Amino acid sequence: MSSQKLLLSGVKRTVVGRKVKSLRKQGLVPANVFGKKVKSLAISVKSVDFRKIFSKAGATGIIYLEVEGEKDIRPVLVSSAQKSPLKGTLLHIDFRQVDLTQKVKAEVPIKIIGESLAVKDKNGVLVSVLSQVMVEALPADLPEFLEISIQGLTEIGQSLHIKDINLDKSKVKIEAAEDETVVIIQEPKKEEIEVKPVAEVAVVEGEEGVKVEGEKPAVGKLPQAEKPVPGPETKNQTDKKD
Repeated sequence: MSSQKLLLSGVKRTVVGRKVKSLRKQGLVPANVFGKKVKSLAISVKSVDFRKIFSKAGATGIIYLEVEGEKDIRPVLVSSAQKSPLKGTLLHIDFRQVDLTQKVKAEVPIKIIGESLAVKDKNGVLVSVLSQVMVEALPADLPEFLEISIQGLTEIGQSLHIKDINLDKSKVKIEAAEDETVVIIQEPKKEEIEVKPVAEVAVVEGEEGVKVEGEKPAVGKLPQAEKPVPGPETKNQTDKKD
């Protein structure tokens, strides 16, 4: 995060509701400023300026908002920035005004660093259980991210927890239990081979001959009894009936 003061200009707006589309066509983004003991204020900022500032500040960096017509500069954090899912254009921004002398809470991402021998040499799979965590600190002390090193993970099954995160505990407090898991090394998944069950064939003998229960044999059919060929006697008997 840049140590330079990040300044962003804004103007008060009266355009609300669906009419804010006209602002976007002018390259402006509708926004609101809110905070503890702060009256909500509707403003607009230039999209180009905000993108440039936000790329440096992120969600935990202080932005100094200069609202046209106001004497005092407002220290703010970006609470949310809504974008169009199709075009990626900025739709709306929420700025949270903070008191630089009072601690605030914010979500901070966890950054995994280092290399694990369990992953490199033993084909272990690194699983990230926790990607971000809530912290409390003075606005100026909010970290851009928190680092956790997986260098010490040498065996499959080993894990790291909140207490293993690298931070200055005198300035930043993590709002989570120290034994909560952050990352773990798991065994690689084995490829499962599907084995089809062999159909059981039951042979039953009865008065009507041999019956086969279950699936039919894969090859060929059971031989059928041959029909008797009519002999002379049978033929004569048939003739008499006619």
